[in-house]
Amino acid sequence: MATTEKRFSKEKWLESANAQKEGGYLSQREIDDACELWVNALDGKTQSEIEASNKQSLKEEWFV
Repeated sequence: MATTEKRFSKEKWLESANAQKEGGYLSQREIDDACELWVNALDGKTQSEIEASNKQSLKEEWFV
């Protein structure tokens, strides 16, 4: 049985980003900018697809 590769989850990323916002590390503007610049584009892509497009490594917790 083949293992399905995990995919980037905007929802998981937002959970992490909102926790950082609560901790005072990120602003809502920074979250909105990240969504517009790269998060929306990566939503649903596999780690292999992301790495193939020369994106940096992302946290494992952002993949489901």
